[in-house]
Amino acid sequence: MEKDWEKAQVFVNFLKRFHDTTLQLSATKKTTSPLIWEEIVAMRMIIDEAILDTTDPSLQEVAKRMESKFKNLWIKPIQVLTFEAISLYLLFLVKYRLTSCEVQADFMKMSFSDDTFDAVYAIEATCHAPDVVGCYKEIYRVLKSGQYFAAYEWCMTNHYNPSNESHKKAKAEIELGNVLPDVRTTRQCLDALKLVGFEVIWEKDLASDSPVPWYLPLDTSRFLITSFCLTAFGRFITRTMVKALEFVRISPAGSNRVSSFLEKAAEGLVAAGR
Repeated sequence: MEKDWEKAQVFVNFLKRFHDTTLQLSATKKTTSPLIWEEIVAMRMIIDEAILDTTDPSLQEVAKRMESKFKNLWIKPIQVLTFEAISLYLLFLVKYRLTSCEVQADFMKMSFSDDTFDAVYAIEATCHAPDVVGCYKEIYRVLKSGQYFAAYEWCMTNHYNPSNESHKKAKAEIELGNVLPDVRTTRQCLDALKLVGFEVIWEKDLASDSPVPWYLPLDTSRFLITSFCLTAFGRFITRTMVKALEFVRISPAGSNRVSSFLEKAAEGLVAAGR
């Protein structure tokens, strides 16, 4: 009887890890989480150990069945590819933490020496530069020769007419609410890149073939539950709350004015998009 209990305890210890892993997998919303892959690798090691190092034939048989299920679930091309991708990503993180640092600087006059970076990217950042040529020139300087610079810019398209009052009004509202010195045209940005030495190998207006209008979440004439705070009623609630918080001095002075600037920017974006 005592041996039976000992045998049962061995089975419990073996199966408990699978139970714990199942709970771990069920609890996460991200199937590519590094913790998930750690659990999967550990589970495979436990199976191998039970098959190779255990003298109990019953436990070996259970381990072999678990191995068969494991292979059906995880040893497939897509899972292997994903596992390799996650492994490379983790190695990248380790390297990144060891070889990188954050620097707060003026991108019009960076402290880095020439030919420092293997690649440069900017997301809705260089549009804030007072001089786009000077900004791109500085990026070109710190970028190694022959390497890539990728940017996501705010630009006025060819549809913009500087003589059209409604166009000028929308542009001014966008600049005010987003603290932009001047929203340049796409052609101005492309010409500036070429002027400082870049070769433009690809450029695209992402809004041109979008399946839905890019400004849709900001359009108060449509009600979207996913962007409720941006609807007319949502903005009314936000406006009221900001006023109240500023009145009782929880929010700093000027919060309501900033909120109104942002609303104007949203109105300008919708008007420009239409």
